[in-house]
Amino acid sequence: MIRAVTGVLSCVAVVGCASAQAAVDANEFGFPAAASQRSIATATLYTSPDGGIYRNPDRLDVVMVVRHSEAVVAAHLGGVAALWRPLTALGDFTFVGVILHNNGKAWSDPQLNEIQIASDFAPSGTAAGPLKHFYHPMFPLALISASSSGSNCSLHTDAGASMLAVLVYPPLRAAGRIVWGIYDDFAVSVPFGGALANQPASWRVTACSAPEPPPP
Repeated sequence: MIRAVTGVLSCVAVVGCASAQAAVDANEFGFPAAASQRSIATATLYTSPDGGIYRNPDRLDVVMVVRHSEAVVAAHLGGVAALWRPLTALGDFTFVGVILHNNGKAWSDPQLNEIQIASDFAPSGTAAGPLKHFYHPMFPLALISASSSGSNCSLHTDAGASMLAVLVYPPLRAAGRIVWGIYDDFAVSVPFGGALANQPASWRVTACSAPEPPPP
């Protein structure tokens, strides 16, 4: 089950923890590639450029969920990635590739740092102790995208446009699929697999901060 936001992962004392880094050649990541894009799950995320009067529909197509080394991401994030080192003992990180389609009438800036993997998939022993804040709740650690982003890992998408991005999550316990979504908004069950078509020549890597808790 996707759980509510219960806290904020801080980047205290880490310089530049949420800033976009220099362009990284797409070949460095070694993501699975496809000749044509296939969706393995679909959801709709609503954003509002005017504060709630108009709801802009953004379709999210999940196109890839793979276990993959975090080494390239960590190399380009510097100090903030040092906080992830205890996670490497749990295995490869989880990479979720998505295509965002703005099907509305206005620009859209969805905050992808709000999209969780359900904590049910957290490895044993992480419900308490020093790794708990990575898994309960489980927000993305980083965003890989063709354009720069801020710490909320939002993607500016004009009406009618699409954006390809990859979200990086911690290692998971063995499972054939994940539950992925935003609390009280949407949740989809997504199998591992898929690949990316039409990757950009270079990506930018951004560290994601956890979203602010909703007001009481």
